[in-house]
Amino acid sequence: MMMKTSRIYSFIITFIIMVTVFINAALSDNKNTKIPRFISTKTNEINMRTGPNIKYPIKWIFTKKDEPLEIVDKFDQWYYVRDITGDFGWIHSSVLSQKRTVVINSNKIQNLYKSSNYESRIIAYLEPKVRCELKKCTALMCKLHCKNYIGWVDRKILWGVYDHE
Repeated sequence: MMMKTSRIYSFIITFIIMVTVFINAALSDNKNTKIPRFISTKTNEINMRTGPNIKYPIKWIFTKKDEPLEIVDKFDQWYYVRDITGDFGWIHSSVLSQKRTVVINSNKIQNLYKSSNYESRIIAYLEPKVRCELKKCTALMCKLHCKNYIGWVDRKILWGVYDHE
């Protein structure tokens, strides 16, 4: 009788552990598997290829860390991405970061505001095409970390953020 009770407890404990592991894996993986989504380059030199394997030719080399890219598809450990110029190619997931970055996609200098209000104090001026880390967004503005400044900018001029975010 004691042996049977012990086996039942072992089964119940094993079952609970397996369910917990499965639920945690599903919840943590959900955010990072959504496609399309934006990510960024992890290092200063990253090869974008014509196909999802190192045997495919290099199409482009990204030379800056934190370059925002949009994931549009996935094959195994490779992401099919689009850059700000509209070019598409394959990049291995090991050289990509979940860190969100954006580009000031404007031909003129943009104001960086102290708060999410166009009437707030301007704390910096952002050059066209500058890259910044995305912190969060409201309906009209996004909070960015640009060099030594943290402030808000009009979200319409950013590449690397969706309208629904």
